[in-house]
Amino acid sequence: MRIFPIITATLVCLAIYLVVMERDRLVRFAGLFGPSAEVVETDAAPANAPEVQSSAPATVEDDPRVHVLARRSVAQITENAVA
Repeated sequence: MRIFPIITATLVCLAIYLVVMERDRLVRFAGLFGPSAEVVETDAAPANAPEVQSSAPATVEDDPRVHVLARRSVAQITENAVA
């Protein structure tokens, strides 16, 4: 009766390995089953749509800047931990 927990633990370890270590291969494998032709048709802009120019870089790799959000916090003393 201990075979089922061992099989389950093995499958969970395999899934975690695939998600963490073999992410690119897993995404390519999952892309084989998706509707690739329909995605191309829905992403195309209509012929009469105006072109929008953006000052942002085309891809994330082209942007060498690091985006940081800093927020100042203030400690407060409360009577009860549950508000």
